[in-house]
Amino acid sequence: MTKSSTFMPISLGTSIVGPATLHGSVSAGTSLSASITGGVKSEINGLIVKAEANFSLTLSASVTTGMSYSVDKPVPGRVVGHLQLGISGEKITFNNYQLAYPCRAVLVSSKTVTAPLTHSEFAWNYWQTNA
Repeated sequence: MTKSSTFMPISLGTSIVGPATLHGSVSAGTSLSASITGGVKSEINGLIVKAEANFSLTLSASVTTGMSYSVDKPVPGRVVGHLQLGISGEKITFNNYQLAYPCRAVLVSSKTVTAPLTHSEFAWNYWQTNA
């Protein structure tokens, strides 16, 4: 088994021919809200007394969090700048060997899996090619 760091794209990339500035931005947010409502009604019947009570309570709260990742990359003239959003991951390769005569290991199969890291963060992958 071998491990290596890798970039896992999570969006389509963009490209532009220089001279220019390539800008990328992404933001994500979460909004949570909750409310509680309730009511109470009671009735007491007696020979002379009849009572009725209504009760209502409403509580509400909301929390909003967010984050933003942006980047600006200058693209020189006569080149194409490429930008893609992704997260960091790990590439793991599993190899299956079989012993062969005389005391030799022969690779039978190989499988590579790419998975995000536990605490991955957004990252921008930038590269240049000739125009």
